[in-house]
Amino acid sequence: MKTSLSIQDSLLPFLPLLYIAWGDGVLEEHEMAFIKKQIEENDTINPDTKLLVYKWLDPTNQLLQENSLTGKVTSDNMQI
Repeated sequence: MKTSLSIQDSLLPFLPLLYIAWGDGVLEEHEMAFIKKQIEENDTINPDTKLLVYKWLDPTNQLLQENSLTGKVTSDNMQI
């Protein structure tokens, strides 16, 4: 059963960056470093949400890689 994903409001501006970074199915090191730096420097994002974003940025997360091309990123494959 798929569940809905609740995203912290302070993270919403970063979602387009995550979408674009994974849009081609390959997360480049410079993309990951840039997004991580932006997330780390934002004090309005709680630590648990930051950890979730770091999971999304993990290029070894095979489920995200497989689903990034189809846009089928769900809570089931984001390991929530």
